[in-house]
Amino acid sequence: MKWEAADEAGKDPRLAFQHHADDNELLEAAKAGCPLCGLLQELRSARLLDRIHSQNAGSSRPFKFQISPARINTSLRYISIDNSESVELEIYSRNSVSDIWGSKDHHPTHPLLAGTVDWINIRIRECVSDHEECNQQVNPYVPTRLLHVGQEDGSEEPYLVEKDDMVFVENLHTSLPSGGATTPILYAALSHCWGTTAHCKTTKATLSERKACIPMSSLNRTFADAVTATRALGLKYLWIDSLCIIQDSVQDWEKESATMCWVYGSAYVNIAAKSASDGDTGFLHTRPIVDMCSMKPAAGKTNCLLGDFWIRPERRESQSQTDSKLSSRAWCYQEMLLTPRILSFEANHITVECRLSFRAEGDQRPRLRGFGDTKKENFSRIVTQPITSDEERRIAFTTWKLIVEEYSGKDLTFERDKLPAISGVASQFGAAIKSRYLAGLWEGDLLGSLCWVSIAHEIEVKAGTYRAPSWSWASQVRNSPPCLLKALGSRIPLIPVYYYLFATDTWDAEILDCSVDLVSDEYGQVKDGSISLRATVLAGTLTLTPFVDPDANRPWYMFSTGDDETAPVYCPLFRLDDLARNFSGTVQSWMCHLGDGRVLVLKKLDGGLYQRFGFFWGWDYDWSCVERVVVTII
Repeated sequence: MKWEAADEAGKDPRLAFQHHADDNELLEAAKAGCPLCGLLQELRSARLLDRIHSQNAGSSRPFKFQISPARINTSLRYISIDNSESVELEIYSRNSVSDIWGSKDHHPTHPLLAGTVDWINIRIRECVSDHEECNQQVNPYVPTRLLHVGQEDGSEEPYLVEKDDMVFVENLHTSLPSGGATTPILYAALSHCWGTTAHCKTTKATLSERKACIPMSSLNRTFADAVTATRALGLKYLWIDSLCIIQDSVQDWEKESATMCWVYGSAYVNIAAKSASDGDTGFLHTRPIVDMCSMKPAAGKTNCLLGDFWIRPERRESQSQTDSKLSSRAWCYQEMLLTPRILSFEANHITVECRLSFRAEGDQRPRLRGFGDTKKENFSRIVTQPITSDEERRIAFTTWKLIVEEYSGKDLTFERDKLPAISGVASQFGAAIKSRYLAGLWEGDLLGSLCWVSIAHEIEVKAGTYRAPSWSWASQVRNSPPCLLKALGSRIPLIPVYYYLFATDTWDAEILDCSVDLVSDEYGQVKDGSISLRATVLAGTLTLTPFVDPDANRPWYMFSTGDDETAPVYCPLFRLDDLARNFSGTVQSWMCHLGDGRVLVLKKLDGGLYQRFGFFWGWDYDWSCVERVVVTII
């Protein structure tokens, strides 16, 4: 191996050396037993094999190693010479004699070896005993049903337990005081991806059978791993949605989905199966690690890195929170916000996170929460501490809008679950801010809550799928991530719904009435809803123009009153809602001014009602000469 070192203006040297000449050499070395090449081949296998099969002779691409020393982690990047492909690795020494290598502990080869389980339980107990913010439940909630996981040695199969029977079951396995009321029932909750694989479910017909026995052999791998992990943690109970909710009972589903804030908020720990893309994948996998290597300088080199070291896949917590399949699911997004403690099983390591701190396996000291996720930090503060000022209340409403933006980009199997899948978060929010919930909006910030735009593209609206009134962000369809819209900022590409946040609230419109017709839960599905407001409204036509926004590659629309004295106003397509995207040519529309240039685009329906068509901001128009009227939007 030939080293090349280059100084960067006095910084630590970034060292690079060529590895194998091509992909075939890497595969041959892996087959011959080289642990490093085996790890690289495993991490790159899908892309590597596809490319090798399609390569012509002589087109192989050499790779190099690039070592980047840093204060916390020294990274080892395995990168192609042309920089088109890379694998990120972590390089460390167990007992470093140099500041170059970070000193870390080994990851055990299996995530539930004794030492790792001890580390997990210590982290959780620290949170339970020391973090007041993480233990705000005055009356711990016990779910309607829990899975009793059986004995840790596997001598007893799991079975389903109803809440009314739990005290009896506890007395069978422990010596509780009389009645058992003084000892809380501790349980874990599972966050997982359903995927397309078959699940063990509880139905009306199988409820009695599930209460008798659920053989481990009948569980998919992810569920079985969750049972194994719960046993290893010393807990007796586990909550899994498909087993603890009767799947073919609409009544039971509505009742239980309305309690998600309590199910996850009261869980002792939430097991997040982040490395499991579906039920068959599981999350208790052996971890790859490379045997100790030695590095010596090439002839004539005196500034190269020295010593013994170990190599493993790089831990990138900030990415793992967004790259896993679990993080893309709407229901799981809510679960991560609600639970006080999260035990995440990543592909190559474990993390324990609570409302105050974050610990990754191998860390020698705790890290305070703070990865730039102010939404989650603010949410925890809002639901655990009283709101005592107008400024705190404003921050609470802003936090909700940011949560909505991120949530709007998550996947749902059924569009009708748009509101139910965030109902637990809304329930806790409502209790904290003391405001009425209106299909995803808050009455205490209703005008500001109307200032959203839909930036999704290639919309396909499914007939008959009612989600929410047109004025609610929940009426919009989730689809593939939109293209980069540079004009609106870096957070836009990830979210189909975007909120305009204003430093001041200057409103011209006046809310007269607002209501929603609920299916059952006040934070869940709705049948319809309306908002009546008094505002200045300008009638005109909306016309598709031949102009295209060069940054967003989106067509523009022109609104015109037909009055020669009033200049037309232009707005891009992404400021129009889903239902407005299917028309071409010209359509009659109304501009409803909310205040300070913030305008709702409306379409008039039969019976004098209106439907929201879009929103835009910044129209410099003299609204004082426009008549104020009452409009009702549905």
